[in-house]
Amino acid sequence: MKNPPETHKAEYPLTLVPTAKQPNETSADFSAEELREFKDLMLCMLDEKRMDHELLKSTLSFQQNSSASYNWLEDAAGVFFKKETAHLAEKQARFIERLQLALIHIENKLASKKTNRIAV
Repeated sequence: MKNPPETHKAEYPLTLVPTAKQPNETSADFSAEELREFKDLMLCMLDEKRMDHELLKSTLSFQQNSSASYNWLEDAAGVFFKKETAHLAEKQARFIERLQLALIHIENKLASKKTNRIAV
């Protein structure tokens, strides 16, 4: 009986979930200037991703409108393209949502730094 082939194990964790911090471990503390710069970069990225998402949605709606002439005869490539476009649009929407959540997190960090500076 043959042994199954060994699989390659990744040298890095495959999840993006942060691990619990040890009591002596400190988190990275970014300055307000760094947070603002990161916020600006994320806003640019968010605008770009929103435009991409709108393009995908318009492509998908154009495909649905133009497919009325085919009736029930549709080629397999067209169906695959529609499914792929819908999948990409959904993926883009999830990414946009995560970017918005990250921006909220940055805003909260900036607000807490502002209140900490006032309190001191």
